[in-house]
Amino acid sequence: MLKQCNILANLQSVPVSGEEGRAWNTTICRIFKAFLEKADSASSNNEKKLTYEYLAIFLIGAIEGFTVIGHDERGPAEEVDLWVANESTSNFWQRIGNPFIVECKNWGKPVGVQEIRNLNTVMDNKNIQFAILLSKNGITGDVGREATSEISNAFKKGRYIMVLDQADLLEIANGVHPEEKIQAKYYALHKRA
Repeated sequence: MLKQCNILANLQSVPVSGEEGRAWNTTICRIFKAFLEKADSASSNNEKKLTYEYLAIFLIGAIEGFTVIGHDERGPAEEVDLWVANESTSNFWQRIGNPFIVECKNWGKPVGVQEIRNLNTVMDNKNIQFAILLSKNGITGDVGREATSEISNAFKKGRYIMVLDQADLLEIANGVHPEEKIQAKYYALHKRA
């Protein structure tokens, strides 16, 4: 699957919806939409988990210099959905560290404070600076409350957790390049802190 994602990511980019900035091609947008629809229609817990993880693999595969190096890796006290090697030559991506992790939550409710604490603990234990959290329904709390405050606390310790919710994933499916979306989230985190 990773090989197919990389092949698709390297196809000639065709701007989608007249959006400025990085565009990805219409084939990739169509496939990403299909992954998103499959994740939305998943019924069992295992199907929800796997569809979001495959969506994440596809998203990561679309960013030049990223390679998934581990999937569903279990440690003594934690499970990491995706381990990603960051071999990008982009100045932006070189700042975030190598490797980083991706967590996927295709849940019917927002991710709460305890899950963010758990993610922060994994990042701390593994000396990881950067994580992407795909959460269908986002996280709990407004800025400065609940899960959002845990993300701010992690930021103050030099750990960056980027949350991509359903609205963000739909923007990506409609033509916003994932690299653009993640960078926007990164800068928004800096502005809020």
